[in-house]
Amino acid sequence: MDITLDKSENNLKESKNFFIFFSPAQYAFSHIHKFIEVAYVYTGECEHVLNGRATIMKKGDYVIMDNTCQHSYKAIGDEKLTLINCLIYPSFIDSSLSDNADIFTIMKNHNFNFNKELFIKHPSNTVYTDPDGTIEKLLVIMNDELMDKNASYLELIHSCLKQLLIYSMRTIYSSEKVITTDDTIQNILKYINLNYMNDITLQEICNIYNYSMTHMSAKFKKKAGISFLEYLQKIRVENSMKLLSDTNLSIVEIASSIGYKDLRSYYRIFKKHIGTTPGKFRKERQKKQYK
Repeated sequence: MDITLDKSENNLKESKNFFIFFSPAQYAFSHIHKFIEVAYVYTGECEHVLNGRATIMKKGDYVIMDNTCQHSYKAIGDEKLTLINCLIYPSFIDSSLSDNADIFTIMKNHNFNFNKELFIKHPSNTVYTDPDGTIEKLLVIMNDELMDKNASYLELIHSCLKQLLIYSMRTIYSSEKVITTDDTIQNILKYINLNYMNDITLQEICNIYNYSMTHMSAKFKKKAGISFLEYLQKIRVENSMKLLSDTNLSIVEIASSIGYKDLRSYYRIFKKHIGTTPGKFRKERQKKQYK
């Protein structure tokens, strides 16, 4: 890498526990930081591995990793990869925070007031997107302020950093607490409803909530009435029924959009839950709508 981890740590200390830079590095071996890192894809694409899970990150995608995260990345595609790296010790955010604070502790701080129980995803185990460029603008402002060091530049950086974290957390946060006998399961159900089209697993959820597979499986079935896999299949089938009824998408496109790359699996699961094939279901719905 052009900027080594050691140099990054030194730069942090020299700039009051905050540092930001545009990195041209095309790869980084697996490593853990002692600080919070925001890594934003400014140009190009990369394969990013976060806590053992690989995803493709493109321009506008970013991660916010705390000191519990291990990650690596390598550039892919023809365009040169450029990352904006923002490195922060928690004490920069608030002097009352320990530099060993994890993301949940930081988000609970009076600067943010987020409730851990209301997150539907783990903040440091998420790939965020920046559809309107808001996050990129904040990062560029922080970079320029750190370079120029004009009057009150640290105060402006504080403001931008706070906005960046709040905007990001809002995308994975439920603003209203659901009254239930088990908030953990309720949050997992929300997580499935929002992410059913992705390759989600019970093991991934166990990692987020720090449960064993055996305990989580039994807990889920007791509260939801069906297994995790059955619930995931149910949500996928219900969403595919809407697409079959209300769109002209092909059955192949619908299967892919709800998380099934294998068409045979989609047919089998659809028939298991509905008792007929997707094609026959669509024809019946079209007849009813025509009448």
